[in-house]
Amino acid sequence: MKIDLNADLGEGCANDSALLQLVSSANIACG
Repeated sequence: MKIDLNADLGEGCANDSALLQLVSSANIACG
Protein backbone atom coordinates (compact mmCIF):
# COMPACT_ATOMS: atom_id res chain seq x y z
CA MET A 1 0.00 0.00 0.00
CA LYS A 2 1.29 3.47 -0.89
CA ILE A 3 0.05 6.61 0.89
CA ASP A 4 0.47 10.16 -0.45
CA LEU A 5 1.22 12.52 2.46
CA ASN A 6 0.27 16.02 1.25
CA ALA A 7 0.80 19.46 2.83
CA ASP A 8 -0.29 23.04 2.05
CA LEU A 9 2.87 25.15 1.83
CA GLY A 10 3.85 28.68 0.84
CA GLU A 11 1.39 30.43 3.14
CA GLY A 12 3.99 32.29 5.19
CA CYS A 13 4.85 29.65 7.79
CA ALA A 14 8.50 29.37 8.73
CA ASN A 15 8.52 25.54 8.71
CA ASP A 16 7.87 24.96 4.99
CA SER A 17 11.38 23.66 4.23
CA ALA A 18 11.24 21.24 7.17
CA LEU A 19 7.81 19.96 6.11
CA LEU A 20 9.06 19.29 2.57
CA GLN A 21 11.37 16.64 4.03
CA LEU A 22 8.36 14.75 5.45
CA VAL A 23 5.71 14.86 2.70
CA SER A 24 5.50 13.17 -0.69
CA SER A 25 3.54 16.01 -2.37
CA ALA A 26 2.72 19.65 -1.65
CA ASN A 27 0.20 22.33 -2.63
CA ILE A 28 1.96 25.68 -3.06
CA ALA A 29 -0.01 28.88 -2.36
CA CYS A 30 0.31 31.44 -5.15
CA GLY A 31 -1.76 34.35 -3.96
